[in-house]
Amino acid sequence: MSSSLSAVTTKNRKGGRVLEYGPDVAYLLFNIWYLLAGVLALYLSPLHWAVMNSNSASPSSTATSRMRSILIRNFATCYIGYAPWHWYLYGANGGAPPKAAKRKFNTNMPDPSQHERDRFWTFVGFAISAYLECILVEATLNRREKNYDATSFSAAFVAVATFSVPWFREVHFYFSHRALHLRTLYKYIHSLHHKSINTAVWSGLAMHPLEHLVYFTCLVPYAIMLYLSNGAWYAAIP
Repeated sequence: MSSSLSAVTTKNRKGGRVLEYGPDVAYLLFNIWYLLAGVLALYLSPLHWAVMNSNSASPSSTATSRMRSILIRNFATCYIGYAPWHWYLYGANGGAPPKAAKRKFNTNMPDPSQHERDRFWTFVGFAISAYLECILVEATLNRREKNYDATSFSAAFVAVATFSVPWFREVHFYFSHRALHLRTLYKYIHSLHHKSINTAVWSGLAMHPLEHLVYFTCLVPYAIMLYLSNGAWYAAIP
């Protein structure tokens, strides 16, 4: 994982190499995309529709149908987000890499078995995220049905909290990643992620299920706010 500050090597007047630090524009753009994808996931969540249509006379969806819709949404967005880019890099030219592939740190073609392994564990990760969301959805709806007092959050607070997600995730990732490099955790958990020596499209989330759980805990503070507001946080999102 890169940082929002990147080291750029340049030549000084004496011909030596120096490191200059500055904002990594590509990484900032990635964070913007990450944020937009998260907001879209909120809109496509069954909890969103349950909250926004809470006064509707139509019967509410069942827990099974909500879980099914979350799984379908996650698997669909996973495939739509990853498969075209994978095809462009490794399949569009009959197996020959396009010019953009030369920008990879390792320009060699990964072994096909790596793609298969990475793809499998990435879909496992999306399934785990769906399961965690199902827990949050059902817990929040149960809290609403029991008419527990809801914590009120202003629209301004929701906006700040929403836009803080990518940067909080980066801090969370740094410390959790350092912990996963402790000898025992690395041997039994994190080493699976490092099997993808020549990283490709599906490598980012190709990790052990326990590491998926650790990774997705970056959203715990926001899940708590959503839960305490009885899902009303959605009402503050236009």
